[in-house]
Amino acid sequence: IYASPAPDDLGYMNFTPRAQGIGFINNRVVQRITANGASYLIGANADGIYAFNGSEPVAILEEWEHLIEGGVNTSTLHKACAAVSFFENAYYLAVPSVNSNWPDKIIRYCWADKTFYVWSAPFGGVTAIARDYDEEGNEELIFGHEDGTLSRLSENLTDDGEIINAYAKTPPFSAGGLTISVEAYMITIQDGGALLGFGTDAGITLKHYLDEDIADPYTIRSNMAWDGGDAELDNLTLDTDKPASGKMV
Repeated sequence: IYASPAPDDLGYMNFTPRAQGIGFINNRVVQRITANGASYLIGANADGIYAFNGSEPVAILEEWEHLIEGGVNTSTLHKACAAVSFFENAYYLAVPSVNSNWPDKIIRYCWADKTFYVWSAPFGGVTAIARDYDEEGNEELIFGHEDGTLSRLSENLTDDGEIINAYAKTPPFSAGGLTISVEAYMITIQDGGALLGFGTDAGITLKHYLDEDIADPYTIRSNMAWDGGDAELDNLTLDTDKPASGKMV
């Protein structure tokens, strides 16, 4: 990584090396963010996602495999692209999974709470991401896709009428001699449950699998009534706005 101060009186820039042995995969993945009162460049390389504060790169994601099963296709990683949402304090990065020729995974990293989400990209993959503003000055992200489709992120509860469900899963860890993961689910319910085909007096069953080979998963709560607000499962609350805070339409 090379850096230069402002151009001199003749307009020349003097670049000098700041970090060696590490860089970014292309210019389209590099974005500027501000966190904790300091400015950073954030971007992707062959290993993962790094932030550069002007002195040394700092790993945000050390290995792609921590987020995407099998990692990324390094031979087509140069097609990756990114943009930032200053409204959400989030970095959106599209990368190709290990068997894909186009960026088919969208990584959302929020630098405020340091959380990651991974989405599957529609329409054959993502070729470009841009930040724009609508007629009322509201920020929006526009996605270009491999098949020529343009899409944008919105706060809709459905994707062209299709129900949007989401889940978050922790990395595996050991507990009581078992290797388990904790999963949290977002279930979309709207208009008295009409989207899911039942009324508010019907129940919801949420099952938590400690191991995918266990035939009878542990049921946190069966026949749970929904009152139109947040669904509360014991001491776990399903927030109807997260984790799928942005949806593809």
